[in-house]
Amino acid sequence: MEKMQAVLYVLADKFLSGDGINRVKERIAMTKLGQMIFDDGVKKGLEQGIEVLIQDNLEEGISEKRIIAKLQKNFSLSRKEAEKYMEKFLPVR
Repeated sequence: MEKMQAVLYVLADKFLSGDGINRVKERIAMTKLGQMIFDDGVKKGLEQGIEVLIQDNLEEGISEKRIIAKLQKNFSLSRKEAEKYMEKFLPVR
C-alpha cells in the first residue's frame, strides 16, 4: 500500500497542477507516507538550523563547550545529542 501511495505521489507531482495536486496532497497528508514525508522535512530543517548555529558560533570564536550548551538550550537536545551534532558539522581541521 505504501509503495502504491509513493507512486501516486510521484505521478501526481509529474502530471497534475494546481487543484489536482492540492487534492492529492490533502489525501496523502492523512496517510503514513504523508507523515513520513513531513517528518523528514522537519528533521532536515532542524539539522540545517543546528548546522547554521554551529558554523556561525565557530566563526565568532565561541568555544565548542559553549556551542554545545547553546544547542542543548535552543534545540532541547541532550548533551550527547548536541555533541554528536558538533562532530557531524565541525569543519575538518
